[in-house]
Amino acid sequence: MYHKLNFVERAMFGGCHHNMDNGGLDKWPNFADWDDIVEKFHILAPLLTDKERGTKFYQKLEKLIYK
Repeated sequence: MYHKLNFVERAMFGGCHHNMDNGGLDKWPNFADWDDIVEKFHILAPLLTDKERGTKFYQKLEKLIYK
């Protein structure tokens, strides 16, 4: 949670932030910063605990990354 790469910067105006939060994870690969999200995933995933890897969010994101 406190790792310096554990964030995705989104614009508040123009709908970017809203689209990410409310559009569903399946739309994330269409975002312009998807490559950045994937890169951060590969860096951060090995640092997670088994409990964190067991969350619904992680499992859905992992499926998108390795799709």
